Amino acid sequence: MQVTYGYGGSGLLVSSYAHVELMIDEDGWLNLYRKRRQLGRFSGFEGEHATAQPTLEKPGLWRFGPGGPSLELLDGLQPSEIAARFDVGLPDSTWRVLAPGFFTDLPTGLLLLAGERPGEDVELHLPGARDQFLAFQRVLRPAMEVTFKPAPGQELVSVSELVMEGRIVIYTELVYTLGDVRWRQRFYAAPYDAERTIVVRAQAHEANMETMFDGADLVAGTITPMQL
Repeated sequence: MQVTYGYGGSGLLVSSYAHVELMIDEDGWLNLYRKRRQLGRFSGFEGEHATAQPTLEKPGLWRFGPGGPSLELLDGLQPSEIAARFDVGLPDSTWRVLAPGFFTDLPTGLLLLAGERPGEDVELHLPGARDQFLAFQRVLRPAMEVTFKPAPGQELVSVSELVMEGRIVIYTELVYTLGDVRWRQRFYAAPYDAERTIVVRAQAHEANMETMFDGADLVAGTITPMQL
């Protein structure tokens, strides 16, 4: 099975298989899926230390150290079937995705889909909506030089600032109609370093834009270069 991305939180660092999809629910559980079938779920951090080797507490329930995060698996699955490797190293309870070259916080209510090959970026989708998603693009220009213009049929809503964790991310919001559906789209120019930018593109039906844009704000505002 192919490993194409990683994720971490609650003290764990997980090398994930490409077929495993992730979504944080409203109760804070990190749910694992394959083609919309649930495989299991991680709890949040419950103690000071996590270990890389899980122990079986009871059928279907594994724990990563005393007081560490738990992993509930369905249908008799084993930890080795949902991840190639477990390590320790992330100190806090925030679940993050590790994409090629950077990591960012995982938002609630958006389903993470991995690229099929190593080096491909992940995407975040509204559940069951392949065309309502968040994607990444790398641009070889400083963030302050990255601008976005409406395409034909689109209207500019605003150019705004997102301020999060001491950083400023400029984003452009657009609106357009496709068929009978009103769409909203945002482009965030998230600084990667002094010369490079990660563009976060988020789009959804106007009725779903709150969930999508709340998630996009979190993702764009927490992009951090990977320290190799």
